[in-house]
Amino acid sequence: MTEVSEEQGRERSRLGAVLLLAIAQLVSWGSLYYAFALFIEPLERERGWSRTEVTGALTVGLLATAAASPLAGRLIDRLGGRLPMTGGSLAAALLLLAWSRVEELPTFYLVWVGLGVAMAFVLYDAVFALLARTLLQGYRRAVTAITLVAGFASTVFFPLVHLLIEHLGWRGALVTLAALNLVVCGAVHFFVPARLGSPLGGPGSAPRPAPTTVRAAARGRPFWGILVAVVANAMLFAAVTFHLVPLLGERGVPLPTIVAAAALVGPAQVGARALLLASEGRLSLRASALLAATLPLLGTAVLAAVRPGSLLIWLFPLLYGAGNGMLTIVRATAIVELVSRSSFGAVNGAIALPALAGTALAPVAAAHLWKVSGGYESVLAALLGLAVATLAGFWWATTKARPR
Repeated sequence: MTEVSEEQGRERSRLGAVLLLAIAQLVSWGSLYYAFALFIEPLERERGWSRTEVTGALTVGLLATAAASPLAGRLIDRLGGRLPMTGGSLAAALLLLAWSRVEELPTFYLVWVGLGVAMAFVLYDAVFALLARTLLQGYRRAVTAITLVAGFASTVFFPLVHLLIEHLGWRGALVTLAALNLVVCGAVHFFVPARLGSPLGGPGSAPRPAPTTVRAAARGRPFWGILVAVVANAMLFAAVTFHLVPLLGERGVPLPTIVAAAALVGPAQVGARALLLASEGRLSLRASALLAATLPLLGTAVLAAVRPGSLLIWLFPLLYGAGNGMLTIVRATAIVELVSRSSFGAVNGAIALPALAGTALAPVAAAHLWKVSGGYESVLAALLGLAVATLAGFWWATTKARPR
């Protein structure tokens, strides 16, 4: 009875730790990524910078995240999450404060290079590496729970940041976001990792598998299949996110309808993650991966068929959002089960680098394709190609693959 009680106590402690990490992810995503959109207009108005100049900082920041992701993953593999993730949150807080004092455009870009690096240490890839290092049982459930909570980041932070800017100005809003990163994320990342239990291979844990180098992982088909799927989906998601409004506007769909439809993507993501959590144990990794990749493909096909007054505009965000919500979990689980658990951070970082670079460059590439082709039909063809590549990548990765 005593052993059962102790195990139940450890399980409750791990559950509490996962929930705290989920809250930190919600704050990190909301304050470092989604909030940016609400600062564009105030910066244009007060600093006189063009929209291209302002949004260019986000592109530079995402490229910095891509460049820093392999290093962040390797450090978490070796040191655990406490020092790298706490350092990332402290850096994010200081850089948000620096942004609140920005006067010149080059300084703004330097701040966003730093914020991009900080994001590599605090967003999904970092916390997934921490969980892979510590949780032998319940890894997929923990990943699903964290993404389920963090999926509300835009829902919470869009109105919150809007109110902060209205009442405190954009500089005061950034100071508040810096405080949240310090008090919430910094504290969680400093105190919580130890509550997850001993790292794999530590005292009282299961034996830790031998670390896998990225070069060794790249000899297997699962690595390349996951790489193709993740990069293609990242480019698809970024291009659709930034071009949905002009794409549908070009077809004559009213702006209020577009906005209302786009608002369904977030709830669809969260709903799909909740269903994935409820179906754990009944849905295999291969089935989950193929389902998650098929839904955005169907959603993109539906998007290509949308016309003014068509009900398909409401089906698109449900298919597209649900698939992308599931893909976040599938990616993290596939790397652990098919490639490497002990070197998750390094392997995931190697995959994240081209994926994040694709996220940064896809909107620009789509805009260029629209310009040279004279319309969005060519862009839609490219988006369908990316959706097919996502499905093909996961099919290749999970066919005849053996979980490690």
